[in-house]
Amino acid sequence: MVTLKRVLVLGVLGAFLALGAAACSDDSTEGNSNAQQSDIEATNSRVQRNEVMFALKVIGDLPLHDMDESINAGEVGDDYLPNSRDVVLITSLTDWPAELEAGAMSVQDAAVALVDALDAGDAEAAKQPATDLHDAWHDFEHEAVAYTAEGSDVPPQAGVEGDDHGGGSETPAADTTPAAGTTPAADGTATEGDDHSE
Repeated sequence: MVTLKRVLVLGVLGAFLALGAAACSDDSTEGNSNAQQSDIEATNSRVQRNEVMFALKVIGDLPLHDMDESINAGEVGDDYLPNSRDVVLITSLTDWPAELEAGAMSVQDAAVALVDALDAGDAEAAKQPATDLHDAWHDFEHEAVAYTAEGSDVPPQAGVEGDDHGGGSETPAADTTPAAGTTPAADGTATEGDDHSE
């Protein structure tokens, strides 16, 4: 009888231990699954950011500003049609995040219109799409760079050229720019003085 009680107690104890181990195993499996899902989402996010940065680099290296100015001056370079096609290709193949889709489509639509005009050999019809592409790109580029820098230690506008297209900073405010005939002092204030024209 004692042996039967021991067997029953050991059996019940064994069942409780098995249930406890199974519960821990389920928690551990669920924790691992959540961690794996988190890793996958982080990797997908990083890949998408890299794809956006690649598109920014490729399109940013195209002379869209020069194309706009030249086309509006009536001069169409031989590389303008292939450059415009590159914009269409990159914007259509990039997996844009939802936040950037509308801006990317604006750039793509302007590039498509420019390709159509240049492909038809119509320099006059290419003027407005060239300006539209240039403007749409500037608007979108700032938005996309801010997206890629989001959540990182990189300032949102790192690497974005100013509107002067020379890689410099934005135009200084009127109150920090010396007036004609004044010389900027070392402390940034303007002083009247010799204009050095003699």
